[in-house]
Amino acid sequence: MSNILNTATVEEYEYELDPNTHVEVTKGPISSTSDEPKVDPVVTLDKVCAPDYIDLGDTFTIDYILTNVDVGAAGPNFNNVTVTDTIFTMTTYATITGSTNFTSIDTGTGVGTVDLTSVGGTLDPGESITASVTFTSIGVPVNPSQFVTTAIALFYDVPIIMTTNDTCGSIIRNGDLTISKVMLTPSPVYVGQTVTYQITITNTGNVDSEIEAGDFTDYPPLTDLTDIALVAPPASISFDGTKIYNTVDITLAGGASLVITFTAKVI
Repeated sequence: MSNILNTATVEEYEYELDPNTHVEVTKGPISSTSDEPKVDPVVTLDKVCAPDYIDLGDTFTIDYILTNVDVGAAGPNFNNVTVTDTIFTMTTYATITGSTNFTSIDTGTGVGTVDLTSVGGTLDPGESITASVTFTSIGVPVNPSQFVTTAIALFYDVPIIMTTNDTCGSIIRNGDLTISKVMLTPSPVYVGQTVTYQITITNTGNVDSEIEAGDFTDYPPLTDLTDIALVAPPASISFDGTKIYNTVDITLAGGASLVITFTAKVI
């Protein structure tokens, strides 16, 4: 609530003090101020995100609950409402698969225009509308909380423009691993030649992944290879004469890689 201040002023006035001598008196200024309370319009945005945690390929939904609060008497009737949210622009990581009560969503600017048809074309005092967007996660951002964004709602009833905001988002947690094994020695190779292999395990996600002891194995073909030797192996990796394996649990952080190199003689 605020106040309307309105002041009327007389800067200067004169009157005759002595009618015989016509002496005049000059006075002023005088003023009076009207100070009346004004009830300001109130708008709200409640951004609701579900579920709290998602994995790559999961679907998540955001509801934007927009309300023109009834503060009594006549209030603005908003004929244009928009929602700006950077989640709309993250097309590398999330694709929009559906929406409700939006006439358009610009994935370049992040601005969505709310469709007010269901409330008669204007959002009147005491009315709410829920605009929803459904996404599917298609990429894993470096930051698991990248989908947690602040939405800004603008309500228009020219010349009245009001804004409000709210923050939430689904947290994408992914720890997918990839494994690659290559021979570093140019092929073809020959009997009696020493060759080098390299195994790379990479966490392509954004949270830690754990490989329990013994869950990584590599069985070199002993009918073709001999004199197998690990090259500067990580402390968790050993060769027991039959297989290369992890002797203890291995934790790979998001974006990290484990590289295992070994040499062998072709027979």
